[in-house]
This record gives sequence, C-alpha cells and structure tokens, in this order.
Amino acid sequence: MGDLESCRLSEVEWNGDGQEKFIFDNDDVCIVACAGELTVVSYGRNETAESYGRNEVLGVFRTENMHPTLLSAVCQEGMVTAGPGATPEMRPVMACFAYLIDLQTVRITDMVTKTNEERTTLLNMCSYVQWVPQTDVVVAQSRQNLCVWYSINNPDRVSMFPIKGELTDIERNGDRTEVIVDEGINTVSYALDEQLIEALTHIRFASAMGEQNFAAAVRVLEPLELAPETEAQWMELSELALQQGQVVIAERCYAALGDVARTRFLHRIVKMAQRAELEQPGSNGFEHPSVLAQLAVLNKQWAAAESILLQHGRVDEALVMYQEAHRWEDAIRVAVSARHPDADALKTRYYRWLLDTGGLPARAAAVVMQNKGSNDPAVVEDILQSLARANLYERQGELYEHLGRSRDALDAYRRGHAYRRAIDLARREFQGAVIQIEEEWGDWLMVQKQMDAAINHFIEAGKWEAAQKVARGYLTDAEMRGFYRKKAREFEATNKFKEAEKEFVMAINM
Repeated sequence: MGDLESCRLSEVEWNGDGQEKFIFDNDDVCIVACAGELTVVSYGRNETAESYGRNEVLGVFRTENMHPTLLSAVCQEGMVTAGPGATPEMRPVMACFAYLIDLQTVRITDMVTKTNEERTTLLNMCSYVQWVPQTDVVVAQSRQNLCVWYSINNPDRVSMFPIKGELTDIERNGDRTEVIVDEGINTVSYALDEQLIEALTHIRFASAMGEQNFAAAVRVLEPLELAPETEAQWMELSELALQQGQVVIAERCYAALGDVARTRFLHRIVKMAQRAELEQPGSNGFEHPSVLAQLAVLNKQWAAAESILLQHGRVDEALVMYQEAHRWEDAIRVAVSARHPDADALKTRYYRWLLDTGGLPARAAAVVMQNKGSNDPAVVEDILQSLARANLYERQGELYEHLGRSRDALDAYRRGHAYRRAIDLARREFQGAVIQIEEEWGDWLMVQKQMDAAINHFIEAGKWEAAQKVARGYLTDAEMRGFYRKKAREFEATNKFKEAEKEFVMAINM
C-alpha cells in the first residue's frame, strides 16, 4: 500500500481472507479493517527499516465501530538526535490512534511507547470524533455540542460550543482550522483557536526535539489569557519540560499558572545550578548532584534524591533535605546508617519536637524503638512520663520492654488493662504473677459487661467460685451443664474425686 502523491510505499506481512476494507482518509497512515480488527500501517515505513525498526505495523486494535468518522489516527515525524554527536535521523515523534471501544468509551493509544492502554470516558454520547490534522487536538460531537480538547492529556479541560446540525469534517488550511457542520440546508464552519493549536504543536515537538521548541511554545502561550484550555497546555508543557530537564521553562510555566510554591522551588534550583557552573566552569549545573536531588524531591522521589546525595558523599545535605521536609525519621535513619556524629543530637531534637510542639509521646516512643543506638536517658524518661500523663500505658509498657525494664513494663500493661501483653510477659519472666493477672483480667471484663470472657479468665485463674457466681446469672442451663462438667474434669485431673463427683451430679441435675 502507499501514497502515490508522495510516493511513500509500505509492505507488511499479511494473512487475510480477502474481505479486508481499506480506509485511506488519513494522509499518514492506512487503516485496514478485517474480522473486527483494525490494523494501522504508516506509509513509507519500510524505507529505513534497518535504522530504527520502521518496517512494522503501528498497531492492531479490536472494535466493532469501524466507520471512518469514529476512527482517528495521527503520525508525525521529525529529525531526532539520539545523543551528543549522533547523526539526526527521521523518526516518529508522535503516533496515536483513537477509536470507540463501545458507544460510550473512547480509547486513545500511543503507538510509539505502547504504554497507554487506559480507558477514559470523554463523552457519554458521541457521534463524531477526530483529531485535527497534524496536531494532537481532538474534536468531537455530543448531541448538539461541539467539544474540543486542546490538551488531550487533561480530558476534564474541554471547550464546548452549541451547534445546530451534524459535524462532518475538519479543514486546516495554512493558519486557519475550521470545523464543518451540516445544518441541513446550509453548511456552517466554526473556527478553532489557532494559537492554542500552534502552542500544542510546539509542546509535542519540544518533547522530542529539544529546547528550541519549548521556548517557541512559551512564546505562543504567553500572550494568551489564562483559561481552562491554556492552563491545561501550561501544565502539559511544565511536565514535559521537567522530564527533559528544562528547569527554566518549567519555572516559567508554573509562574504562569500562579503556582508560587513550585515557582520559588524551581527558581532556587536554577540559582543552585548557576552557582555550580561558576564553581566548575564548563560544567552543566543541572547535572550537579544537589540539583538532581532537588528535582527528585520536586517529584516526591525521596529515595532517588537520597541515593544521589549519598553516592556523592553529601550526607549533611541529605539530612538537611529531610529535616526541611519534616521527614525526621528518614533523617535519623540516614544519620545512624552513616554513623554521623550528630545522630544522637538529631534524635534528641526530634523527640523534643514531638513532645513540645506536637504532643505526640506515642510517636516519640515508636521512633525510640525503631532506631538502634543510644538515646538521651533524660529525654527517654520524659517520653515515658508523657505517655503516662496521656494514659497510653500500653505504649509505655512497650517502651519499658524495649529498654529492658520488664517489671515496669508489667506494671504499665496492668495499669492500661493490656492484660494479654501482661500475661505474655509474665509467662516469660514472672510466672508467679500469671494467676493474679488472669483474675484481674476477669474482674476488668466483668466491669466491661463481657461475662462470657470473664468466666474463662476466672477459670484460667482457678477461681471457680467467682466463675460459678458469674455463670449462674449469665449462662443458660445447657451452658451451665458444660460449665459443671468442665469443672468436674479439672478436679478429676488433680485427683480430687469427691469434688469431681459433686460437679458431675450438678451437671446431671441442671
């Protein structure tokens, strides 16, 4: 297949049944419909196949909605340099395909990266959808509304205009783009915003072709009033600029969006890069470890930022980075692992901060237990007292256990009614206290109206009289029979046969 006007020809391996239908509406690709599948082939892709694998089908898609007005493909190429010193060559910079999965769902797939397989519901009812030729702008009709997405990556930013009739075509001539609407008797054209289309074109090519097109995109967007459409394009440009390391461009984008925090953050990074270039003439300041770490922080990639700094021996800088973000635990972890001389002071400062500003003794205790190494005894004692004042006795007991103060831990567990932990500790270190704690647990459960559980703990404590007293007022006759039989077996196991006989008789007479 091929385009005879441009003499671009393509050949692909094919196994068909002879019932294929060919759609030649697009200038760059041919769409072959066969057995419910659409195969997209770009013209002229076999000419330089050896250089970058062009002799392949762009994509295969499955849909039952094969009318040409419900399909849209775009494929743009540009001179791309693989790296410094490499020879520029013609490569696809964008290849997308849009089609209907069902009557309410449009799928848009990036045929270059093969990564976009997400479904996005753009419209609940759609009778026409198409890309503006040679752009990434999408035009669609939903009932009597014309819908335009000047930035498809932000599907919620859609421009809608009422129309009378059916959308039939999109015409682009020079610097003017019009949507053609058939109103029955008349044909009416609606002009699209050419500046937004031009800006999007620059943004798309900038992502593959470098700084020059980023700057051109900024120049196009700057005169435009900030509206949902332009805001979406500023956002898209900022994301692409950061991906390509164009920090100055990204700073300008966030300034246009009114994002003061990000603008200031990026401005600080730019100044940091400039200082790095002054310190090392001829170097690229944006490749300095400190700059790379800050860019990772901007993307919330804390692990990557830490790794960059530690690989270059910038432990102090990593500590400052975490402290500025109030990520104290990460700062302590780095300080301890690097054996930093200020590790203990950093832990003490964090504990004080938790106690004095946040009133968070439980969190302070958790940090003490998580981090190995020495701690200021006075600070730890303050944490223990703060836990007691906050009635957090179970957490106090955990900290006592961590410190090796088992007796204090047992007392704290009992004060906090954390009897399960108290019994576990007592069985390990204070076996003589187990029975007494079981009885305390039963009394506590009685207060909490948990009679069934209280009975079991009284039995565990050997307090059969207390258990029987509770059982008589709480258990059914059948449950009481089980209670007496259990009590009888306990007596029988200890050779108290007379008492066992009495309990068996009680069970029979219930």
